[in-house]
Amino acid sequence: MDERILAITSRDIVAAEAHYHKSCYKGYTRTKPEKSDDNQQEEDPYQKVEKAAKKMLSEFIRNDLFNKPRILPFTELTSKVITFMNQKGIYYEVTDATKKHLRRKLEAEFGEALHFFTISRLVYLRPDNLSYESVINENVLLKNKLQAYTQNDDFDCLIVKIAQFLRHEIKCEIPEQTWPPHPQELSEGYLPIPDNLMKFLYILLCGKEQTPTLRVNRLSWSIALDIISGVTVCKVLTPKHVLLPLVVKTLTGNVELIKTLKRLGHSCSYSVLVEIDTALCLEKLENTDNNRLPLPSDIHPGVPTVLAFDNIDRQEEVLSGAGTSHRVNGIIVQAKSMTCAPPKPQLSISKKDKKRTIRSSDIPLPVYTAGKRNGPAPVTPADLSEVLKDAAWRAQRRNILFIIERAQDPTNQTVSSWTGFNILTRDNIPVASDTVGYLPTINAPATEMTTV
Repeated sequence: MDERILAITSRDIVAAEAHYHKSCYKGYTRTKPEKSDDNQQEEDPYQKVEKAAKKMLSEFIRNDLFNKPRILPFTELTSKVITFMNQKGIYYEVTDATKKHLRRKLEAEFGEALHFFTISRLVYLRPDNLSYESVINENVLLKNKLQAYTQNDDFDCLIVKIAQFLRHEIKCEIPEQTWPPHPQELSEGYLPIPDNLMKFLYILLCGKEQTPTLRVNRLSWSIALDIISGVTVCKVLTPKHVLLPLVVKTLTGNVELIKTLKRLGHSCSYSVLVEIDTALCLEKLENTDNNRLPLPSDIHPGVPTVLAFDNIDRQEEVLSGAGTSHRVNGIIVQAKSMTCAPPKPQLSISKKDKKRTIRSSDIPLPVYTAGKRNGPAPVTPADLSEVLKDAAWRAQRRNILFIIERAQDPTNQTVSSWTGFNILTRDNIPVASDTVGYLPTINAPATEMTTV
C-alpha cells in the first residue's frame, strides 16, 4: 500500500508482470537510521516551507491529476507553489533554474507515469493513464465549437448578450454612495465590482482562465472602474476617478490635464473635484467647536503625537517687493490605536448644492511675550553600549551580505537597493502605518515668535 509506488505504476503490478532487482529490493526495504538530536541541525524555515510546497504539489498530482486525467500546463503547477509560499509569508520567485529543478524532481518521482512535452515554447504535462483517444476526442470537439463560433452569425448575438448581461450586473450591484467621499475610504473595497466583470477582464488580458498576476489584477481593477464610470455616465464616483485627479492636481496643478483625463474616462470632472474638496472642508468645520482648531477626524487625544511645521512662503511679483504671502503648513503624525471615543457625527451635505467656495476666517494668534529662558533639568543618559554594539554588528553583517550579492552580476542586477534589501532581510516584525493628517494653515511668517 505504498502510494508513491502505486502512483508510479498506475496499473496492476501482477498483470503487468513487474520485476525488480535484488539490490533494489534491499535498498527499498532497508530501514534508515534516525538522526540523533546532537547531530541534527535546525533546518532553515525557508527550506521547510519549500519542502512542504513541493510535497503539496506531489499530492496534487497523485490525488487530482491521476484521478482526473487531463493535459495540464506547467505554469499552473508553478503558480500553486508561489501561492503556497506567499500564504506562508515568503516571497518566492520562479526562475528558469527553479522550473528545471522542479521538473527534474517530478520526473524523478513519477518516472514514466508523467510525460512532459512542449508546444509553442510552453511546457505541458500528461499523466500516463490519459489515453490518446480522449485527447483526440477533446481536440475534435474544441475544433467543432471554434468553427461553429467563427462561422455562425450567433457569435455577434453572443457578444451583445454578454455586454447586456455585464451592464445589467453593474447597474444592479452598485450601492448608493455617501457624500462627500472621504479619501481614506477610497480603497479597493470601497466600490464592489461584479465578479463576472473581473473574470471577463482576467480572461481577456491573460487569454485563458488562470491565477491572475499582480499586473493583471492591477490592470483589471483599473479597467473595471473605467467601465463602471462609463456605464453609469460618471454618476458613480470610483476610487480611481477621485484619487487620480487629486494626485494630478497636487503634483502639477494643471487643470487642463485633469480635463483631458476626464474626456478619456479616467477621471471625474474638475468641478466635481472642487465640490468634493469644499464638501470635505464644510464637514470638517461643522464637526469642530468654535473655540478649537479643526483637526483630522482620525486623530485622538491621549496618544503620543508628532508635529512638523514648515513655511510655504509665496513671493508674488510686485513692484515694491512687499506684501508677499507668508504662511506655515503643519502635519500631524500619530500611531494607530484603539479608542473608545464616540464617533464624530458626519454632516449630511446635499450634493445638489454644488458649492465650490467657502468663506475663510483667519484665527488670530495669541501674542507671545518673551521672558527669561528656562530649559529642562539635565538628565543622565542610560548606558546603551552593549545594545548598540550588538545592533552595529548585525547591521555590519547585513551590509557585507548586501555588497557580496550586488557584486555578483553588476550588469543584470536583480538585488534591490540598500533600503529594499534591508526591508526584505529584516526580522518578521509587523510594521503598522501611522496616521498622517494635515493641520490648518497659519497665515503668518514662520520667523515671528508669535507663530512659533
